[in-house]
Amino acid sequence: MNKDKINYKSSVTLIEFLYLVIYSSFIFLFSYWAFENFSITISAEYGSIIFPWIITSLVFSIIGFIAIYKTPLSDVAIWFVLVSYLFMFGHVFLKAFDLHTSLAWNPGMFFHPNDKFRGSVYALLGLNYISLGNFLNNSFSRENFSFHGSDIELTNNNINNNMFKVGWIIFIIGLFCSLLNSYIVVTSTFRAGSYTAYAEAAGATGVLDDFAYLIIPGSTFILCSRKYKLNSARIFTSLISFLFLVIMVFSGSRKTQLFSILTILICYRWVYGKHKIKLSTIISSSILGFLFLNLIYIIREYRTNLSMVLPSFIKSVIHLDFLREIFGETFAETGLSLYSVVSIVKYVPSVFHFEKGLTFVRSILAILPLGGFFPTFFRNGFSTALINKYTGIPVGSSLIGDFYWNFGIIGAIVFCLIFGIILSKVGNMKYKGNYQEPLYFSFLFVIFICIRAGLMDITRPLAIMTLIPLLIKNLLIRYSKNRSI
Repeated sequence: MNKDKINYKSSVTLIEFLYLVIYSSFIFLFSYWAFENFSITISAEYGSIIFPWIITSLVFSIIGFIAIYKTPLSDVAIWFVLVSYLFMFGHVFLKAFDLHTSLAWNPGMFFHPNDKFRGSVYALLGLNYISLGNFLNNSFSRENFSFHGSDIELTNNNINNNMFKVGWIIFIIGLFCSLLNSYIVVTSTFRAGSYTAYAEAAGATGVLDDFAYLIIPGSTFILCSRKYKLNSARIFTSLISFLFLVIMVFSGSRKTQLFSILTILICYRWVYGKHKIKLSTIISSSILGFLFLNLIYIIREYRTNLSMVLPSFIKSVIHLDFLREIFGETFAETGLSLYSVVSIVKYVPSVFHFEKGLTFVRSILAILPLGGFFPTFFRNGFSTALINKYTGIPVGSSLIGDFYWNFGIIGAIVFCLIFGIILSKVGNMKYKGNYQEPLYFSFLFVIFICIRAGLMDITRPLAIMTLIPLLIKNLLIRYSKNRSI
C-alpha cells in the first residue's frame, strides 16, 4: 500500500456536509413523491412525468462524483451509476429528445404505461440510494486517497514479478478457454449466419465459458505488475481489445465483449495513464467511442446476416451515416434493460412471491457444480428463466431488479444504499497496492455485468476471477519458498 499517499480525515468537510444535506433532502422529497404516486393511473406517456426527476438525479450524481468527491474515471461506482442511467432510461431519453431508431424490437409495447412508470420510479430510487450510499461512505471514511496508479514509478522496486507470473498463468488458461469457446460459438453462429445460434452454442460450452473469464484478471494482473514499459503495455492492451472486438463481430454477442474491453482499457489507463487528460486524448477517445458505438449498432442490424457486419461498418464510416443515428440507436438499444425491472415490479408479488433473500443463497451455492443435481432450485433463481418465461418477453435481468424480487421496494432501497457503500469500499481496493489492485478490476468487470445481469449470473464468474488467481499466487509463493530451502 502506498501509505505516503494516504491522508486521514478527522471529519467530514463542510462542502461534503452541505452536499449530503442537499442531496439527501432531494432524495427524501423524490421518495415521498414516488410513494405518493406509485399507484396512480397513467394515461399519457410516462416518460414526461419521470424525466424531470431523472435529469435532476443525474445532475446531482455527476456533481457528487466529479465536483465534490473528485472521483477518478477508474472508479467502479461512477461507471455503474452513470452507465445504469443510460441502460435504465434510454427509452425515456429517446422520447424526450425526439430521437429516432430503426430498432424494431420494443418490449415496452407489451407493458401498460402504469407498469413502465412504476418500474422507472423504482429504478431511479435505486440509483439515487446507491449514489447516496457511495457518497456517505466516501465522506465518513477516514482514509482519503489522493494518488493515481500511474503515480507509481516503473522502477525495479515497484515491479511485482510474482504478480506478473500469476497473470500470465491465468491469462494463458483464460486465453485457451476463450479461443476454444469463441471458436465453437463463432463457427456455430457463422455457419447459421445469424445470432440466433449464439445462445444455444454459448450455453453448450459450460466450463470453457466459465474459465474464459480468466483472461480478464490475467490481463489486469499483467498490467498491474508494471513489468511492461509503456509501449509494450499499450501493444498488449490493444491486442486483447482487438481479440474481443473480433469475437464481437463474428459472434454477434456484445455485452461481455464490450465490458471486457472497457475493463482492460480502464486498467491500462489507471496503471499507465495520467491524472490530467489532454485535449488530443479526449478527441481521439471520442472518435473511437463513436466508431465503437456504430459497430455495436451495425452488429445489431445484421445479427441475422453476420457476414455483412464489416462491409456495412466500413460503408457507414465512409459516408458518415452513423453521425445522424448514433444517439437515437444507443438510447434505443441500452434502454431495453429497464423492462427487466418493469416485469419484476409488475409480477412480484402479484404472480411470483418475494424471494426473501433466497436468490442470494442460490447464487452462492451456484459457485459449486450442483446445477445437475438440483436444476429446478437453481433455475428458479434466474428471473430470465422464471418471470421472463411466464411473460414470454425476453428482457434479460438486472441486479436492481433482483433486489426488488427479493425484498420489495422498501427492502430493495435499503439494499441499494448498502450496495452503494460496498461500491465505495470496492473502489478503494485499487489504492491498496499488491494483489488488491488487479483484483479490483475483476470486481469492476463483474459490476459492469450487474447492469444487465442478476445475482445468479455473476457469482460464479466473480469466484473464478478472484479465487483462482489468489490460489495460484499462494502456490507460486510456496513453490518459491521450497526452492530457497
